[in-house]
Amino acid sequence: MALLRVVFYAPRPTPTVTQRATFEMKDMEFAFDAFILNTGTGELLRDGASIQIEPQVFDLLHLLVSSNGRVVSREEIFEAIWGQRIVSEAALSSRIRDCRKALGDTGKEQRFIKTVKKRGLKFVSKVTANVGDPVQTALPDLSGKPSIVVIPFNAVGQSEAEGFIAHGLTEDITSNLARFRGLVVFSRTTVSAAGDSENPIADLHNRHGVDLALRGSLQHFGQRLRVRAELIDAATETILLSEQFDRPYTPESQFDIQDDIAALVAARVGDLYGPTGQLVDRLVPAGRPNSWETIVWLARFHRYTDLRDPADHHEVTRGLERAVRVDPKSADGWAALARMKIEEYRMPYHFPPKLSLREESLEYARKAVQLDNRNELALVSLALAHFQRYETQEFESAAARALDVNPNNAFTLAEIALCLCCRSEFDRAVPLAQRAIELSPVHPGWFRFPFALGLFMSGNTEAALEEELRTPVPGFFWYHTHLAAFYADLDMLDKASAEVETVREIYPQFEKRLHTEAFVHCIGEPFYEHMAKGWRKAGFDIPSDPYVSGYR
Repeated sequence: MALLRVVFYAPRPTPTVTQRATFEMKDMEFAFDAFILNTGTGELLRDGASIQIEPQVFDLLHLLVSSNGRVVSREEIFEAIWGQRIVSEAALSSRIRDCRKALGDTGKEQRFIKTVKKRGLKFVSKVTANVGDPVQTALPDLSGKPSIVVIPFNAVGQSEAEGFIAHGLTEDITSNLARFRGLVVFSRTTVSAAGDSENPIADLHNRHGVDLALRGSLQHFGQRLRVRAELIDAATETILLSEQFDRPYTPESQFDIQDDIAALVAARVGDLYGPTGQLVDRLVPAGRPNSWETIVWLARFHRYTDLRDPADHHEVTRGLERAVRVDPKSADGWAALARMKIEEYRMPYHFPPKLSLREESLEYARKAVQLDNRNELALVSLALAHFQRYETQEFESAAARALDVNPNNAFTLAEIALCLCCRSEFDRAVPLAQRAIELSPVHPGWFRFPFALGLFMSGNTEAALEEELRTPVPGFFWYHTHLAAFYADLDMLDKASAEVETVREIYPQFEKRLHTEAFVHCIGEPFYEHMAKGWRKAGFDIPSDPYVSGYR
């Protein structure tokens, strides 16, 4: 028998005066064991390190911790977390399991959350509560990161089904955004606090320090579903990003549609190549924490990875080094610095390559992961540091963890795809690259390299050339070497020769150093030999002695 999932949506009831005072008017810190639950920042900390949890999990943990020693009934939990929306017992069980997982607890041990048979749940660890200042007079600790809030999406038709999808989109987008460690994501209680305001976005900015607000609407036309989303600069109320998504709709597909659109919206908002990264440059006023310097250099780091201009490399590296001295607990800062050391090692800034740079990059990446083991930039930097050392097992482990933490970070997907491409694992590389391109419409051109090279390796050179030319990267020597091989394979020798001359102008020593370049980029022999055939035909003077990679 098929499982029938019945869910009804109704607006969440307006909080009472008591509820407002408890959950919204005060910032509070609940300390227990090695943990701190901070309602002002919406964070769960263990020994000072942030633990990533979804908003509903945070709300449930907040309810249990604030009711320390008292049995909280399942009916009370459903009301507090889901309001009048009816959901299955499985949904509650899932949230309880996630709460225990975040605390390192289990249903068997029940060190923190005890199940009281037929009655509910009780938080049994000793809790100390510290009440902070009213929210209206004290901004939460933004940790130097841009902050964002998701305003409930509006169901234009107001039907029960549309209301449910709109509510689900709001929650799923919030959860997906929380995976991006470069953002502070406010919980829905912050939105509720501004719900009665004549100008809620301005109110969110002035009272809570919100930098960005995401709002949207949903319309259902027969068998079509349309979702619009807008990203708003809360300070100026200008629209930074506007997206529209149209999907074929059936009741059976609504959860898949919801998951798909929520992932795309969150990825485009969290993408530092897009408007969020551009906003950072305008958010460095006096009075911001020192760690804003880290955020600025992280934005510069992402812009550097777009074109990889050698003139910017030194400045960005030195800027990140200063930033981590000021903010030594920034996992993002150490991760980006590790990445820049990898760039310094494998790009032609130093020749011969300094092997010590590989050690530095691994040290900094490990430091980043120690500071935040759920940070995808830290994990992908660790993966790359191992990749440069030909440590395959360690690379695979760190890459898998990075993708598990945030499967919708385009930068992470593209970086891992490029590594797999170098190893000629195009069956794995191409899907990751395609997903990265889908998630980031403003992606840099190198995101397309794995897809184009995979087409070339499979003999579809025309499609490879078309793909590479879609997002040009002029001035980046690898881009021009790809074009030279593609044109030569298609017998377009005049164009191939022109690309050879461009490479020689950009990097005069390329041909003499090709084996070294292949080694530092960890290019495997099958990939190298196929490219070398095209390069020789294009006119490059390729060394005749065989290349032997670290992957054999």
